[in-house]
Amino acid sequence: MTALVAEFTPLKKVLIIGASGLTGQALLKELSVDQTNTEIHLLLRQKLPTLTADNIYQHIIDFNNIQIFEYLFQCDVVFCCLGTTLRKAKTKENFKAIDIDLVKKCAQLASGNSSKLIVVSALGANSNSWFFYNKCKGEMQNKVIEVCASNQTQVLFCQPSLLTGERQEKRTAESFSAQISQLLSFVWYGFMKRFKPISAQQLAKGMIVLAQRQTSDKVMFINNQTLHHLSKKH
Repeated sequence: MTALVAEFTPLKKVLIIGASGLTGQALLKELSVDQTNTEIHLLLRQKLPTLTADNIYQHIIDFNNIQIFEYLFQCDVVFCCLGTTLRKAKTKENFKAIDIDLVKKCAQLASGNSSKLIVVSALGANSNSWFFYNKCKGEMQNKVIEVCASNQTQVLFCQPSLLTGERQEKRTAESFSAQISQLLSFVWYGFMKRFKPISAQQLAKGMIVLAQRQTSDKVMFINNQTLHHLSKKH
């Protein structure tokens, strides 16, 4: 990965898609604390009742008609934190509709409108993977890159390992894995360090650093270890 420029660029206006999820909420919290002069726009299905800051704007939408809000994509950075689970989506088709198709739509709207698009992907994302989740994330990355290829919008894919934090919905498998990872914290060294779980807060901090710093790369893949490192820079 090309080194990021050390100087920070102030953010005037950002858009978060998926602000009600684990990563989106953490990102919103971090931005609202230290980016008080930044316009923070949210695209949501339902209003978040606890937000009172004057610089946060909630836009309630039907994601099937997201193109109506294209004007909001004219900003410094679009943060795409969309993602679901098979359990919640019920079918693989519904899962793909969110994790691939909806993310692609967001990329189409950000393309040429936003200076930078930061997308939450996953460790092991690969369109040729035998694993459904990793395969979908890889296909999503390919589609986003294709959509943004003809303009100046930079695309950054964050590829975290297991995400930890308090979710609104219960994910038994992830919760169990997070507990096990804490008990086995001594194993996250050497080769295994790349798989070390990362908290939503750490991921959010890393994303903000990526948003504020410049690079000459058109497309970047930020791995789990780098995200851990960047979270300490914020």
